[in-house]
Amino acid sequence: MKKYDSIIFDIDGTLWNASAASANGWNIYLSQMGYNTTVKKENIESVAGCVFEECVKKVLAHINEPLPSLLKNLNHYETEAVKSEGGVFYEGVKSLMPKLANHYKLYLVSNCQEWYMNVFFEKSNFKNLFTDWDCHGRLKRSKADNIKDIIKRNNLQNSVYIGDTMIDQKSSQEAGIDFIHARYGHQKFEAPVSFNSFSEIVDYLI
Repeated sequence: MKKYDSIIFDIDGTLWNASAASANGWNIYLSQMGYNTTVKKENIESVAGCVFEECVKKVLAHINEPLPSLLKNLNHYETEAVKSEGGVFYEGVKSLMPKLANHYKLYLVSNCQEWYMNVFFEKSNFKNLFTDWDCHGRLKRSKADNIKDIIKRNNLQNSVYIGDTMIDQKSSQEAGIDFIHARYGHQKFEAPVSFNSFSEIVDYLI
């Protein structure tokens, strides 16, 4: 195994799964507006890794509402639901993350919105474990560009990205760093380094 100086994490599908809360928020809005459709947890998971606008376009392509309005309203109701319900942490994440922080500098880069990152920090009590973070919702940049910025502004020499989607893998490659696949997350695919649990990842890195 290569010796890394830092680890950059994805959030949803890697550290926790908040798809149920997101679906609940969307459904509250859709029901109030009289739309005859229900979003399932699996629908949200199917677009994991995409930015919010792309998620909405793919899951609710049949909804006849101007996209700016739909995005604004769904965002409001999803925010309230995720703030209330949070996500389900994958086994070992809460107990083992402090152990990783004792060995590596930790960072977060997600395609989520900025409020989502803040809710994750609030629910996890992990903020003091992470040196820096970035997300698509802050400046609307790609995940690869955000990874590059994290590396540049923190002067990281040999970092690795841990995520669960092919978008994560591609972004890592574009940023020029190694990738570890969290196979227990939303997407199953072939990757050179892949693990079935968070604890396996920790064992590999420590």
